[in-house]
Amino acid sequence: AFCLGLNPQELCGLASNLGSDVPFFLSPVAQIARGRGEILVPLGSIPRLHCVVIAPRVGLSTPAVYGRSKVPDRPRRLEPIVAALQAGASCFEGLLWNSLEPAARELSSEIDRLAAAVKQTVPLGQLMSGSGSSYFA
Repeated sequence: AFCLGLNPQELCGLASNLGSDVPFFLSPVAQIARGRGEILVPLGSIPRLHCVVIAPRVGLSTPAVYGRSKVPDRPRRLEPIVAALQAGASCFEGLLWNSLEPAARELSSEIDRLAAAVKQTVPLGQLMSGSGSSYFA
């Protein structure tokens, strides 16, 4: 892959040095990321979905967001999300979560602005990504 002569494990090792969630984007297989983004769970066969990622005008400091976060990242069950994807659900409302979002919203009104603008497009789902440096739908 990428003509680097690296096996998938070596490539993921390099990618994780760039950011915990970077290896997620190296695989063409649908997957859900857990933990800091380093735990990848393949989903199997799901319908093709299109995704839009929006970068806010001003990013947030990851240490600041984590420092303000009051809610520990508790593992949640992935089965409802996988079942919804495999069934071709038309809405993922209530299934997507990011425990850092409340802290990011306290630090920047940009997250609220993006959420409101994206909601008007009636996406299948939407959520802040990571610690607030992007938002997706």
